[in-house]
Amino acid sequence: MALVRYLWFVLDEQTMERFRVMLADEAPMTEGLTMTCGEKLLEQGRMRGRAEGKLEGKLETAISSVLRVLEARGLPVSEAQRSRVEDCRNVDTLERWLRAAVTAESTEAALR
Repeated sequence: MALVRYLWFVLDEQTMERFRVMLADEAPMTEGLTMTCGEKLLEQGRMRGRAEGKLEGKLETAISSVLRVLEARGLPVSEAQRSRVEDCRNVDTLERWLRAAVTAESTEAALR
């Protein structure tokens, strides 16, 4: 199984398909193994993609929320501060800034 997994990573699709067919011809009981391994890899990729998409959505929402609260409160946001918020990739930090933005006296105080 480790060999099949390795081959899925290093071979192009056409070569892997030829290998799978050859393996199925020579050892029919392995066909399910190669398909199962490939399916597992695909599912792992889908799950990773979903997790990354969820994180990106949370980040975008948090970034937008911080900036909207600051703007709604009439607190000026400099380009450097805007860039700092937009470049932040830590949801916990963004949520902390959001909570602070609700009551902070200044944008600088909110982004501590």
